[in-house]
Amino acid sequence: FLHCFDFTRERFRPRLPLPPCSYSFYTVSLSSVKEEKLAVLFSPWDTVSWLDIWVTNKIEPYEVSWSKFFNVETMQHIDHCFNRSGHFFIDEEKVIVVFDTYDNAYYIRGGSGPFRKVYPIEYSYTRPYKHVGCYVPSSVQI
Repeated sequence: FLHCFDFTRERFRPRLPLPPCSYSFYTVSLSSVKEEKLAVLFSPWDTVSWLDIWVTNKIEPYEVSWSKFFNVETMQHIDHCFNRSGHFFIDEEKVIVVFDTYDNAYYIRGGSGPFRKVYPIEYSYTRPYKHVGCYVPSSVQI
């Protein structure tokens, strides 16, 4: 569920549903698309055999609707990119999906082409893991 907060009343609103997912144990990750939409990714917790990304069509205080934006059914060539880390960005216009992975690499896919594995310029195997986050503008002005 999505928890919604009403800043004018300083109260939580009723929870909004996430898109349907038929797998029992899965990783769920939330991201934003531009400033107007949300995206959610579902992937099995124990494997990377598939993933689905859904994007909101409509998001209102008491209603949300989702459409499936991206689906990959077989991902054997993608090591362990999404197991439990769950960071991603999408660009609706160019249809690009970027994954932050355990090995500090990114998997990029444009359209229906294959995933490309890309390492940052200053790549190293040092830990701790780097994490990617998404920015959503605040409704509160500073």
